[in-house]
Amino acid sequence: VLGVLVCFCFGCCISGLVLGVNKFSPLQPYSILLMIMCATECLSSLLLMHDHHSKFAVYPLAFSCGVQNALCTTWSGAVIRTTHF
Repeated sequence: VLGVLVCFCFGCCISGLVLGVNKFSPLQPYSILLMIMCATECLSSLLLMHDHHSKFAVYPLAFSCGVQNALCTTWSGAVIRTTHF
């Protein structure tokens, strides 16, 4: 469980580093984050195709969820997501 939480937080940090600001701008590199999410989800799929009971497939997915969480928060301009209450 700790590994999943660390991967999620790491994904949030990567998203914050790539975007750098907390409000929407059409000049921000959103496509880079979307490609990172796609790559990590493909990695999870490959891990599951190789071993259907792979415990390691969850870590790239947690990372991708962290990236998406921070991306959505930045894109919407919210200070905190309402799902966190």
